[in-house]
Amino acid sequence: MPSKEAVERSRKNYDSKVDTITLRVDPKINEMFKNYSREQGLTKKDLFERAVQYYIDNH
Repeated sequence: MPSKEAVERSRKNYDSKVDTITLRVDPKINEMFKNYSREQGLTKKDLFERAVQYYIDNH
């Protein structure tokens, strides 16, 4: 099992490479988003990134 220090270093490294976005959405949309990502075996982050990229590429 990794040491606490190793976990903290890994988290800081990850955090330095990503941005945080906070969204407020209708609870029905949030539930649909969570369910779809779970059914597809995707993280919510992955689904969000794919959806944004798809929208930009197709509009």
